[in-house]
Amino acid sequence: MNYKLFCIALAAILPIASYAQNDRQQRLEQHVYTLASDEMNGRKAGSEDAAKARAYIVKEFEEIGLPPLLPGSYEMNFNSHNGLYTNLVAIIPGTVLADEYIVVGAHYDHLGVEKGKIYNGADDNASGTAALIEIARDLMERRSSIKRSVIIAAFDAEELGLYGSEALCNYLSSEGLLHKVKLMMSVDMVGWYAKSGFLKMEGVGTIENGKKLVRELANAQNLNLKLKDFETSFVTATDTRAFAQSELPTLAITTGLKSPYHKPGDDPELIDYEGLDKVVGFIGDFTASAAADENFGASGKVSKIHRSTARPFELALNFYSGYMNLLYNKTGINVQNGHTGAASISLQANGKKLGVRTEAIYSWHSIGLPDAADIFHTTHIMEDYSLTVPLMLMLPATNKKPVFCGVGPYWNHILESTIAEEISLVPKRDTFGTQVTFGFLMGPFSASMNFRWQIGKYFTDVNSPARFIEGNFGIGYIF
Repeated sequence: MNYKLFCIALAAILPIASYAQNDRQQRLEQHVYTLASDEMNGRKAGSEDAAKARAYIVKEFEEIGLPPLLPGSYEMNFNSHNGLYTNLVAIIPGTVLADEYIVVGAHYDHLGVEKGKIYNGADDNASGTAALIEIARDLMERRSSIKRSVIIAAFDAEELGLYGSEALCNYLSSEGLLHKVKLMMSVDMVGWYAKSGFLKMEGVGTIENGKKLVRELANAQNLNLKLKDFETSFVTATDTRAFAQSELPTLAITTGLKSPYHKPGDDPELIDYEGLDKVVGFIGDFTASAAADENFGASGKVSKIHRSTARPFELALNFYSGYMNLLYNKTGINVQNGHTGAASISLQANGKKLGVRTEAIYSWHSIGLPDAADIFHTTHIMEDYSLTVPLMLMLPATNKKPVFCGVGPYWNHILESTIAEEISLVPKRDTFGTQVTFGFLMGPFSASMNFRWQIGKYFTDVNSPARFIEGNFGIGYIF
């Protein structure tokens, strides 16, 4: 009899659940068509059209019953790069752990109108904003089971440089709340699930048991995930960046770049609303789970491109190209037609403020030297292959302060050299000098300028006062 009652109840519940899901899908479609309509003119940050988009989002937040994060208003105004912009921020208060936070964010701005064409930005990011509204609705309906507070944030000025998410991160920091954020999620371009074939989640490695947690929920919803432990591209950064650089767990959630990315053709009729609905259901469940799980926390691991401090050890492959001069002291002669090329492996150990770097550099040098009998018209080519090992004290770079510099001694050992017989000069096998380097990081890549000045004479002939000077430009990849 109990079995019959269960079947009757299930038969009654399933149509209701199906209706609710269909209703949500219809709302998602309404949100995207409204936000990505021609009337919104592409929602350019700081424009009147962005204000129209905000008015729509505020109306939805009010209908859901979301409390604002700031007293009396969802609007969080901020100045950035000589512009005034506005985030919309709400909060679903937690029960047991109300002073801990899960942040769910999506940017609502897009590119506006360019050369007479409207960039509607249906996937980028009306889809994410629509998802944000419905995730908030879902969480409000089950708020009694949510232990941690959930911050719902619609970001402005993402397209200009992630200004909105940076502003929220700075606000939470100024209020002493940033360290209480247990997870920040950016929902950015989630409207092309069917064409992509997956929902990508970058950053699961920043969460303790992150892969297991998301896969269990995705399997329950028959959702295909593509997981990456960390974000790796500084070029396609999303609103997670400011939080990730504060070494907080973050997830960048997207269906990828299959849509007409940053093109006028990114329109509402191309969105996969059934897939978008599945994505919303999954993110809502995951957010509720993270907010309810008292053991949810950080793994302690951070992406290379988001580290706010220098890594303890940096192993890099580097390539250099530049010039070499021979300066003849007190003679006024400076031979400046030399060329250099090099490859190296470097290792740097970093403390909190200083680092030590050494490098094994395999170099090639070539320079034309004047003939003593005809110093103005005849030159002879001198070439050498050498090993150079500098040892430098470094001011290391971080992702927040990407500039580095260093200074220290170097030792150079010539492995092989060739010179015309007409010139009775032989370079010393071993020389020493000083090296200075400075440059900047671009994610895992580095660019640098390096200068070396030899101490003492370059040639074995005591009567030749030449000293070796080298400058080069280098690029490197940090593993």
